[in-house]
Amino acid sequence: MSQPNLEEKLKAFDSSKLIKWLSWILTAASMAIAIVFSLYFTNFSGGLSNKNDVWGAFGDFIGGTLNPILSFLALIALLLTIILQSRELEATKEELKRSASAHEKQVNYISGQQQRDDLIRLVTKLTDRINNNYNSNLLDNAMSIHAALIGSDSPMDNDDLYNLIDEMRDKESKTYKIVKYLEADLYTLFEVLEKYESVSNEVSDIPSPYKAFYLKEYQELITRFVSYGWFNNELNDLYSN
Repeated sequence: MSQPNLEEKLKAFDSSKLIKWLSWILTAASMAIAIVFSLYFTNFSGGLSNKNDVWGAFGDFIGGTLNPILSFLALIALLLTIILQSRELEATKEELKRSASAHEKQVNYISGQQQRDDLIRLVTKLTDRINNNYNSNLLDNAMSIHAALIGSDSPMDNDDLYNLIDEMRDKESKTYKIVKYLEADLYTLFEVLEKYESVSNEVSDIPSPYKAFYLKEYQELITRFVSYGWFNNELNDLYSN
């Protein structure tokens, strides 16, 4: 098993290791001071002197011996402190990046959720209007499209269907206009459902059944109207996918 290199050791450097290193440095400094004083008093025994030159020689010996050692140890301690501060600064930057990323995702989610809510309200308004035009007695003969289509497929056996087909020949009739309103609303509904699905995919990994539900809901109606030539076949292709 290979030994970790210097870069890996520095990456693993933390405050607990810094405290250990500082403890070792302090211990080494204390030992150096003790050894230097011991050497001096061992080799130059005698009591306290009142002579300036003796104290000067003592200071030169202690300073000349300890200063390089203590300076070296202080430099090591400083370098270790700088390394730790650098590591902590990098960790802080990474944490700030993660926080910024999380905040951005939260903002995008809230924005996406708001868009979905707006689109759901629009889908509700469209489907209410589509269902009203389909089910209500709004046609020229006070019948509904639904009533005309629930009976026999043969106009000869279904008077309501016969009247509906007859009225669709007149582009100025109320019936024709209502059917075209239905077609336009179904195009708009498909566009809104496409937008809803796109927004949903941005805020969630779970596929939404919303679009598929409404495509299936109106597919039979559209297929029937396309077969009579009242709707564009393109609409049938959109709702069949």
